[in-house]
Order: sequence, then structure tokens, then C-alpha cells
Amino acid sequence: MKVTQGGGPTALTLRSLKGWLAQGWAIFWGNAAVSIAFILPFVAVGMLADFWLRGVGLWLIYFIFAAGFILLLPVLLAAFYRVPQLIEHGIRPGYRDLVSAFFAHPGPVWVLGIVSGALFLVWVTDAVIVYSMYFEFEPVRGMLAENVFGDEGIRFFVITGLLGFVISTIVYLVTVVAIPHMICAGAGLVDGIVFSARCVVGNLLVMTLWAMLLGTSILLVLLFALPLALVLLPLLSYANYACYQEMSQDCAR
Repeated sequence: MKVTQGGGPTALTLRSLKGWLAQGWAIFWGNAAVSIAFILPFVAVGMLADFWLRGVGLWLIYFIFAAGFILLLPVLLAAFYRVPQLIEHGIRPGYRDLVSAFFAHPGPVWVLGIVSGALFLVWVTDAVIVYSMYFEFEPVRGMLAENVFGDEGIRFFVITGLLGFVISTIVYLVTVVAIPHMICAGAGLVDGIVFSARCVVGNLLVMTLWAMLLGTSILLVLLFALPLALVLLPLLSYANYACYQEMSQDCAR
């Protein structure tokens, strides 16, 4: 929520999402080189994994790891929050600033990283077990493969989809603005999680749409257009920082 001139809170609207994306794009466009340089190693590893797993007919294994990777992104991309902070102080961000910001995350951020990592392992383990039950590691060359649309494929996506929805909802709820709050305001673990939960629940419609936009766009890019992640991931990180700034006006009360 944001505060009107009269002092009362007013609900966020769809225009808020557009504004966050516009601010995210502006920050990325002004710092494209350093943003791409920082995220490039992660994307390069993903491209190698994608190439190898598709080549041996294990596309669904790549799907499992790509979907799970989204759970790790809130912490992996948190260094991008340093860029707008430096800009606000009149400093042009450099590659070293992002690297140092990544290793200088506050303790609560790393705790959330450990929790996200544990949930990532739960997702991967369970999804691989379900995959082995229905496909027995038979070659699946891609989303358009014939066996993906059979009964086994439908059951696989329904079961893993429900599992992924539950896990990703938990991660989103406790990290979406908790991590920038921990980095920017020095909040502790409990205060950050409570702050994030209050902001999401207090603006449920807009934040649900924001979650859908983040999750859907990132998953589609990771699965079908991985090089675009070089632009999408920093852009959405900067947009989420704009989300935090607007929401903190009311949620911190």
C-alpha cells in the first residue's frame, strides 16, 4: 500500500506493477553492462546444463532443476539491490560492487538462503522420484515430445506442479520484500519475514499478480530462452526493489 497526500493508505493497483517494471528497466538500461556481467556465470552454467541434459534426452530433469532454481533466486539476485542504493548516493555501480555486495549479505539473508536451499533439495528430490515413477528415465527430448502429453506426463506435471506451488508460495511470502528490507533497513530475520508477510497479505491481489508475473516469466525464459535471462533477472530484481520501496511506506508502520 502507499500513502496519499491526506495521510491515509490507498491500495496498490495494477499501475503499481507497471511502475515497478518501468523503474526496473530504467535502472537496468543505465547499468546494463555491470548487470549482465554479474549474472553471466549463472546463466552460462544453466546453458551448459540445458545443452547436455537435452542432448541425452533428459529434458524433464532440466525442467526440474530450472524450476527449482527459481527458489534460489531471491538470495542469488539480492546483490542487485546494491545498484539502486549506490545510484541514490550518486555513485556509479561497478562489477566489484555487486560481487562485494553478494558476499556481504547480512546474516538473516544467508539464513533465508539456507532455507531456500533446503526447499530446493526437497523439490528436486521429490520431483525426480515422481519422474522416475512415471518415465523410468526414458528419453524425453523436449516439451513437445509425445510421451510428455500422455497420462504419465499429465500426472507428473500435476503432482510436481502442486508441490512446486506450495514450496514457491512459502519462499515468495517470506522473501519477496524481506530480503531487500534486511539489506536496506538492517532488519533481523523475524522482523524481515513478518514485514514481508504483512506486505503480501495486505496487498494480496497485486502481490499475487506480481508473484505470477515473476514466476511465469522467469520459468518460461529458463526453459525456452535462457540467454534472455541476462536481461530479465536483473530487470526484475531492480523492479522488486522498486516494489519494496513503495510498499515499505505503509508496511513499516
